[in-house]
Amino acid sequence: MLVPILAISLAVDDWYACFVTFEHWASPGFVISFTLSCVMGFVLMYATVLCTEHNSALTTAIVGCLRSILVTYLGMFIGGDYIFSAINFAGVSISVLGSLIYTYVTFIQKHIGGGKRGKDDAREKVSEEEAKEVEKTAEDQDQESQSQQQQVPEIKVKQ
Repeated sequence: MLVPILAISLAVDDWYACFVTFEHWASPGFVISFTLSCVMGFVLMYATVLCTEHNSALTTAIVGCLRSILVTYLGMFIGGDYIFSAINFAGVSISVLGSLIYTYVTFIQKHIGGGKRGKDDAREKVSEEEAKEVEKTAEDQDQESQSQQQQVPEIKVKQ
């Protein structure tokens, strides 16, 4: 993916305009900000992968939703370019409320039983003794069905 984008950038001369003639590369403030931005992006992606590894994908989605809400409200007041109006604030708040309700409903469906569960989730819910009992019952049913198949006489049709 990087190679085609780099080739297109070189072909349309954006590479030279963006990187070579950019006047702030010599500015220590810009270089520090740019480097910190790259490092924080990497840390955010790494934290997301760790969250998914140690928790479920649903937990990661909920944390991502809450993070987005926090960024939205902090951006309103810290960014400096937000002009407060009651209609705009109400619209953003309704959107955030809808996002929270959707996240809550999804969470309830996945964990209470309305959603589809995988085999791993079902296995986590039962104890080892119950799992052994279920396996024994399944083996007994297999043996019964095999014995029933052996007992069925062949029926020959006369022509």
